[in-house]
Order: sequence, then structure tokens, then C-alpha cells
Amino acid sequence: MGFIGESRASHIRIWAVAVLGALVAACASAPPGNAGAQQSSSQTPGGASTTYTGRLELTVTDQNAAPLDRANVQLHSMGPGSYRSSSTTDGLGRVTFNNVPPQVEIEVVAQNGSGRQTEVVSQEGTTPARMIVQTYGDTTQQDPGAAGAGAGGGGLGAGGGGRGRR
Repeated sequence: MGFIGESRASHIRIWAVAVLGALVAACASAPPGNAGAQQSSSQTPGGASTTYTGRLELTVTDQNAAPLDRANVQLHSMGPGSYRSSSTTDGLGRVTFNNVPPQVEIEVVAQNGSGRQTEVVSQEGTTPARMIVQTYGDTTQQDPGAAGAGAGGGGLGAGGGGRGRR
């Protein structure tokens, strides 16, 4: 009985060593260049495949330079191909896209505004970009307890809430 158990464990060890060896060999044979750079392919209308390596780091703010948190950002290619990608900004208004083609249109939809611009993206390294979105209305949150505390509001200021003449 011990022989069968030892044989199974031995086969598992051999399999694990073979898999590990294959992974090391695959990593060693990776082409040199941009370490960590990702690539993306896009189909052109003729069916040819194009590989993109651009990286876009976008910061989205309002007209007062305040970052837009949770804004929806969509990219799509301007040239041939069918590249599309979307993501959401973080609390600092930042979002990063990998595998971006050389020219994209950026569309941002925020809580109180939207905007659109084109951007040229380097295929070597990172392209930093900033987009300013014109927002409308008050984008700050007010304390609900503060409502009505001013003059004439809620009966606390001049002329509010008192008994008038009949």
C-alpha cells in the first residue's frame, strides 16, 4: 500500500517540476524591451491585425481644477480599427488605459457634465493627459441640517415664522 501512495506522490512531484520548468522557460523566452508593457490587437476592416502598446494616464478635473471622482471615461480609435475601452476615474480623477492606439477620442461623462477630446498617444512609454470637463450646478454636498438657517428660511430669520396681522 505504501508503494502506491509513494508512486502517486512521486508522479505529482514530477508533474509539478515539469509545469514549473515550462513556466520558467516561457518567461525566459519572452522578447526583451518594455518590461511590463502590455499589447492589444485590433481588427481593421480588411481583417488585418494591428498591435498597440500605448499607455494613457488621464486626469479628469472640472473647470475649478477639482478632480472628478467616478467619472465614466470611454476611449475609441480615431483611425482604422475597432479599439474601444472604458473605465472609471478614482478619487483623484485619474484613470489609466493600456494597449491604446496612436490616436483616440476620449469621452467623459461625469455627474454634472461631460466632455470630449482627442489625444495622440505615444506607442513607446506613457502619455500623460489632462481633461477639463465643464460641470453645471453645485457639485458639492451640503449638510442637510444647514438648510433654512439663513435669513427668512425656516422661520428663524427676519420675517419668517412669526405671527402676522390678520
